[in-house]
Amino acid sequence: GPDLVDSLVSGPSIKSSAQAHFPDRQKWLAKLNKFLAQASALQGGADIKPKNLFQECAVVLQALSKQKPIIMLLDDLHWADNESISLLFHLGRRFGNSRILILGAFRPDEFPSYTESDDRPLRKMVSEFRRAFGDIVIDLGQITEPETLRFIDQLLDTEPNRFGDAFRKELHRHTSGNPLFTIELLRALEERGDIIFDKERRWVNGPTLNWRKLPARIESVVEERINRLSDDLLELLTVASVEGEKFTAEVIAKVLARDDLETVRNLSSKLDKAHRLVHAYGTRRIGDQRLSLYQFRHILFQKHLYNNLDSIERAYLHEEIGSALETIYSDRVEDIAPQLAYQFINAGIVEKAVDYVLSAAMKAKRVSAYREAITHLNKGLALLDSFPAGTDRARRELELRIPLGISLIATKGYGASEVEHNYSRARELCLEIGDQPRIFHVLFGLRTFHLVRGEHQISRELSEQLLNLAQTIEDDELLLEAHQALGTTMFYQGELNGSKEHLEKGLELYDIERHHTHAYRFGQDPGITCLSYLSLISLSMGFAERAVTLSEQAISLAERVAHPFSMALAMSFAALLYRMSKEWAHAKEKVESAVALSREHGFPFWEGLASTLGGGIVAEEDPKNGIEIIRQGMENWEAMGLKLGLPLYHALLAEALGRTGETDEAMEVVDEALELGKIFGDRLVEADLFRIRGDLALAMHREAGEIEDAYQHALVVSREQHNRSFELQAAMRLAQLWIGQGKSEDGRHLVKGVYDLFTEGFETADLRAAQKLLGEL
Repeated sequence: GPDLVDSLVSGPSIKSSAQAHFPDRQKWLAKLNKFLAQASALQGGADIKPKNLFQECAVVLQALSKQKPIIMLLDDLHWADNESISLLFHLGRRFGNSRILILGAFRPDEFPSYTESDDRPLRKMVSEFRRAFGDIVIDLGQITEPETLRFIDQLLDTEPNRFGDAFRKELHRHTSGNPLFTIELLRALEERGDIIFDKERRWVNGPTLNWRKLPARIESVVEERINRLSDDLLELLTVASVEGEKFTAEVIAKVLARDDLETVRNLSSKLDKAHRLVHAYGTRRIGDQRLSLYQFRHILFQKHLYNNLDSIERAYLHEEIGSALETIYSDRVEDIAPQLAYQFINAGIVEKAVDYVLSAAMKAKRVSAYREAITHLNKGLALLDSFPAGTDRARRELELRIPLGISLIATKGYGASEVEHNYSRARELCLEIGDQPRIFHVLFGLRTFHLVRGEHQISRELSEQLLNLAQTIEDDELLLEAHQALGTTMFYQGELNGSKEHLEKGLELYDIERHHTHAYRFGQDPGITCLSYLSLISLSMGFAERAVTLSEQAISLAERVAHPFSMALAMSFAALLYRMSKEWAHAKEKVESAVALSREHGFPFWEGLASTLGGGIVAEEDPKNGIEIIRQGMENWEAMGLKLGLPLYHALLAEALGRTGETDEAMEVVDEALELGKIFGDRLVEADLFRIRGDLALAMHREAGEIEDAYQHALVVSREQHNRSFELQAAMRLAQLWIGQGKSEDGRHLVKGVYDLFTEGFETADLRAAQKLLGEL
């Protein structure tokens, strides 16, 4: 390649390099010097034709490639001139069968000014290469989100760190995985002390973490890209930045009073394909209106434009965009309630903002997104700080607090202190503005809080107030909830007949078409609640087959209502039903379903109940493991401020301890449970606790009088409560005790008297055991 000497490469440089690397090859160096002198003389300062240069470049590179494969990396091709592009095109066509790989990198958004005309040599060359070699272009702008997330993970993990998912996702959100932006933002965070080393020299979040302040280099890159825009495109994109990272072409057109199609063309042809600042991600229809949806390629572009607006411009544009969205969505504004709330919050129109925050929360609650609902509702309460005191403010706060209570119950449990605080404040507001319908919702929430706290008498009084209020107002919907509330409260007080009466009245009033929204208004579906409680009452009263039917109806209804919280209730009660029936396989299945559903949706109350019941089931085969599960469940339960059901959990624990021979501790657990029952008025398993007490006293070889006294107490309580299931178990224990005392006939008479009260469920474990005992007697 003689024409390349002193035109593309320096002759003296070649000579110097050769002498440095091959000092012992004198003959070869002499030939090289002669060649270089001839090549220099041949040029003689005359113009060299590009064609000769192109040809010689190809010859030299092909000769080299015969010795070793060559990779040519050409960066920033968007800045290449016409001659360089022509050389690259020539080489590409010549190297088809050579061991040469050419990698060229260019940024389509940074083509020089000549690309605005039809003369686009780089694009023409790429098109020609595509025809010759196939799909050789890798568009890094089309990299998927999982790939960019993986890039961020791998970049961060080059050094020891404790950055969690939240940090990684936020870094990705601000950079979209762009390497330059990612690296520069990390450097800025380090320099500002937003990320620091811990004692073990691992990167961690610092005491403050400011994602908003952009590094100077990123700011300059973004600004340089934005400054290329014409005034009309800049105005269009600035308004888009106010709508958000994602925006709607037709909304921007309405605000700017421009034609919809013209706006779409500007976004797609110029701002997307030419400048690569946005991209289209879909369309949708609202009635006859087509909506074209776009997104900034990087949130940094949106931030830069938005931050360049002053506060007055922002407020004005937020209001205009909010009004445009209202007009376009019309009667479907609930679909975009969070976006509208955002627009009117920033426009300073608080009244509308609160309305849309509430609407967004209710929508989230309807799909069981309770944490999202809480976020919206707390935002609404914060907005009310700027409201003047008065009836309107109190009314709006009450509207926010009622759904907030239900959402707090779902996510934190019925007994959380936040639940009480919320409903107590709501009660004050109801009294302040005299709102009777809403006072019902508030009293209902307070009644539930006191119930799970074990304050059964307060719960009973509030339930009776609910019933009186519903009867006074003559509202069947509220009457349904009042009967359900009073019935469930009486259930835990051991008043099974009264409980059954109210729950059945509630069920008579229930109509799924009319009342399926109660699940969202009161926290759980009243039909499912009544069926689930009635299933346990039926089993207790000796109707095992009816109990299973009612439980299955509750689960079937929960599937129709499609309310996860109510389904968790139905599954948990079904687990308790099968556990009481000693159908261990079915009980285990329901426990697993209830736990899985509760964990999926974040329902700590039902997860706690089902998990602890699961411990009691495990204890049937593996007492030690079961004991551990029950104890952990009780600890978690009380940590949530819950007292409801503690006597039941104590009964499970005492029986498990009895199986391992730890009878002294088991007896202490029973005594504690009976004491808790007295304190809280929780008599649900009082009869069973006395039966367990008798079993333990027998195992401990206590005096016969003490054992019989315990069983007699179990009989008295179970008869008082009309609990035939517990009565049968107590009768069988007492009969077995009497057999040893020579009173078999008394024992037979006692058991037969209870057994004859049953009309179904003869295949259940307890009735089969009774049949066997009667046969022996």
